[in-house]
Amino acid sequence: MRRVFESFPLSFRLVFIVPLIVVGYVVGMLVGLMGCMIYGYGPQEAIDLLSDFQNTSDVGVLRILQTCFQFGGFLLPAVFFLWMFGRSSVNEYMLRKPNITWLLVPLITILSLPIMEVLINFNQKLIPASSSWGAALRKQEAIAESMMEQLLAMDGMGDLALMLFIAAVVPAIAEEFLFRGLIQNQLSKWTKNVHLGIWISAILFSAIHMQFLGFLPRLVLGALFGYLVIHTGSIWTAVLAHFLHNGMSVLGLYYLQNNPGLSEEELEQVGTQPLQLVFILLALSILGGAFMKKSQWPKWKAAYLANPVKPLTMPPQKPDHQE
Repeated sequence: MRRVFESFPLSFRLVFIVPLIVVGYVVGMLVGLMGCMIYGYGPQEAIDLLSDFQNTSDVGVLRILQTCFQFGGFLLPAVFFLWMFGRSSVNEYMLRKPNITWLLVPLITILSLPIMEVLINFNQKLIPASSSWGAALRKQEAIAESMMEQLLAMDGMGDLALMLFIAAVVPAIAEEFLFRGLIQNQLSKWTKNVHLGIWISAILFSAIHMQFLGFLPRLVLGALFGYLVIHTGSIWTAVLAHFLHNGMSVLGLYYLQNNPGLSEEELEQVGTQPLQLVFILLALSILGGAFMKKSQWPKWKAAYLANPVKPLTMPPQKPDHQE
C-alpha cells in the first residue's frame, strides 16, 4: 500500500492534505469530547460545548479543547501524510540539527515583535470600522479575544507554565509541522519555487486563524518562519521562533495581570516609536546579513525541491521453469 501512495503525483498529494486536515480535526474533536466527559460533563453537555465552545466560561474545558484541536487539526495531518507518502515526501520534515545560525533566532524573533505591532495597527486601518464587513470582523475579533482572555487567565506560576505549554509549545510544534514542514514543502516542490511555497503557505497559515484584523502581521510572521527553515535546514528553528513569539505574548499578558497599573496599550507601544523602530530595523538588518552569510540553502536546495514521487513498478517475476 505504501508503494501505491508513493506513486501519487504532487498535485494529488497537495489536494489530499485537505481531507487529512479534516480527519485530524475530527479526531481532535472526538478526543476533546472524551476530555470534556472525563472533566465531568455528560455526553450531550460535551457535544453542546463542542458546538459553542467560544461562549463557555469553563477555562478547564477551553484548555482541553484548544490542545486537542491543535494536535488534531495541525499535527495529526502532518503525521498521517508522513505515514502515507514516506519520509522522502517531506524531506523528513528537515529534522536535522540546525546550523549555528539558530543562535540568532531568539534575537531576530524578539526584535520583530515591535514590527508586528506596527503591522497590526496598519492592518486595522486597512479595514474601516464604519463599513458593515469591518464591523462584522471586529465583532468576531472581540469574541475570539474574549475567549483568549478566559483561556489565558493565569493565577500564579503554575497557570503560567501550563499556558506556556498550551499557547506556545503546542502551537509551535503542531502548526510548524503542518505549514512549514508539510504545506510549504509540497508547494515548493510543486511550483519548483521555494519563495512561492513560503508565501502561499504563509497566506494559508494566516487565513486559517480566521482573525483578519491581524492577517498581515501573521502573514509576515509565517514567511519569516518559512525562511528560517530553508536557511538553517531545520524545522526546529521555526518551532523555536514560533514558541518565542507566542511565549512572549503569554509572558506579557501574565505581567499585565499581575501589574494592574500598567495598561496593555503601554506594553504594546514598547519599541514602536519612530527612533526605536529605526534602531530595531538596523539591528535586524545586521542580524539578517549575518544569518544569510551562514546560510547553507544552496547546499540542500536541489534535495528540497526534488520530486519525491516514485513510479509504481511491478516486482520482477521469476521466469517459468523450463525443462
